[in-house]
This record gives sequence, C-alpha cells and structure tokens, in this order.
Amino acid sequence: MQVLKCILGEMARERNPQMLRTIAKLPTFRSLEHKDWAALWLAGHFWHLAFWMDLIVLGWLVLELTNSAFLVALVGTFRLIPMGFFGVLAGSIGDRVTKKKLLMVAQIVNLVVTAGFAIILLLDLEEVWVIYVTALLTGSAWAIDFPIRRAFIRDLLPVEAIVNAMAIDAASLTGMAMAGRWIGGGFLEWTGPEMAYIFLVVCYIAGFVLLLRMPNLS
Repeated sequence: MQVLKCILGEMARERNPQMLRTIAKLPTFRSLEHKDWAALWLAGHFWHLAFWMDLIVLGWLVLELTNSAFLVALVGTFRLIPMGFFGVLAGSIGDRVTKKKLLMVAQIVNLVVTAGFAIILLLDLEEVWVIYVTALLTGSAWAIDFPIRRAFIRDLLPVEAIVNAMAIDAASLTGMAMAGRWIGGGFLEWTGPEMAYIFLVVCYIAGFVLLLRMPNLS
C-alpha cells in the first residue's frame, strides 16, 4: 500500500506526467493540459470504477443470500435514495465550505464503509440488511461527490476548458461503468467477493491520495 501511495504521489507532484502529457496533446483531451484537473480526472477513474463495481458485488451477494430478484433490485434503490436529499444539501454546503474538503469527507465515508464491509465479508458475517446499509451509506457519499466534484472542476479550469473537461469526465464514468462490471464479475468468478472488496479499498485509497494533492479552492 505504501508503494501505491508513493507512485501516485509522484504522479501528482510532476507538473506534466508523461502519460497525461501525451494524452493532453490530443484535441479530445486538451483540458488535461491543466495538471490539477489531470490528477482529479485520474482519481475519478478509480472512484467511478469503484462506484459501478460495488453495485455488481452487492447485488450478487443479495442474490446469493436470498435468491430474490426483487431484493437484488433494492440494492440500487438504497444506493439512490440519498441522491435527492444530499445532492441538494451538498450544493448548499458547497457555497460555504471548500469543495476539496467536501470531496474528502465523501471519499473518507466511502473508504471507511468499504473497508468495514470488507472485514465483514472476511469474517463471513454478511447479511442482507448490512448490505442495504452499506449501499445507503455509500449512496450518501456519492450524493455529495457527484455535484461537488463537477463544481470543483469548474473552479480548477478556465472557462474555455470546462466543456471539454465535463465531456471526458462523463466518458470516464461511462467507461468505468463497463470496466466495473467486467472486473467485478471477474473477481466474483475467480476469487470471490472478499478480494473484490479489498480491490475496492485500494481504488478508494488511490483516488484519495490524488485528491490530497488538489488545491484548497474556496
């Protein structure tokens, strides 16, 4: 884990990491010329992957425990319930608190909840209600992350780069939606949900390390 932190920290410290610098030369990715946004975009890949993979693993666990399609569907319901309330609240709080701090709170919640559920899986203590609580808590964190991170993007970039940044951020979300399903299914097929959740913890840590490098904009 320390090696991962060192690698990501070095990437974030470089003014123009070679990989992102090469990508930024392409017109489609021109907003990545801005190093802070490039680091946040990379962090977003880890978070988007975790968002979608988590849903796959939780749904599979409920199916294994209950064999009920309806109860599987409730996983998504509990994930989405906080979106309406906390999404509006986050927008209001974001006007008074630095967006980086709000993003840190959201991702700390995701990390702690995910690590806690990984321990539950390792101890073989998973139950349906615990899965629903997990989905509800991470849904609350995502309800804060989604609007605040998009607002943070606008703060990081000049006006002419914002549309491109929003476009490639949406592409990241879509691409990781596919990758999350494939990777989640692969973990479930070959290693089980425990290793899947350990991988999720690594994703959240990686994204958080990159977030720490972001400026504290008001």
